[in-house]
Amino acid sequence: AFVLKIGTAGAAVTLFAAGALFFGLKTGSVPAFAGSIPVAGLGVAVLLCLFVAFFSFGPGVCVWVVAAELLPASVRAKGMSFALLGNQIVTAAIASVFLPVASRFGYAPLFFAFALAAAMYFALAARRLYAGN
Repeated sequence: AFVLKIGTAGAAVTLFAAGALFFGLKTGSVPAFAGSIPVAGLGVAVLLCLFVAFFSFGPGVCVWVVAAELLPASVRAKGMSFALLGNQIVTAAIASVFLPVASRFGYAPLFFAFALAAAMYFALAARRLYAGN
């Protein structure tokens, strides 16, 4: 429970920070370069690495472990196959719309939307975890 909460909260915060960074770049309040150092590019790279770390620490692993533990052994393989199929469909959908949406609206709204989704997931996961205790 602790791992899921920390990972999800960290993922939401890093996505929000990336959205804020892109928004700052668009409005000119964040410099793209400081001398010869690409500040914005390094900032985005660090935030994306932190997102991957938090996601791997929390929901990236916990969801599969919990799903495997909840399913009875007789249907575990089929259930996990359907879970993986659903995961791949959502991944393909996000991958297919990411660049067209980003080119139309910019990266900031897209990252803010992902941060909102992660925050909603955190709220639902925390609510269910506290209800179970």
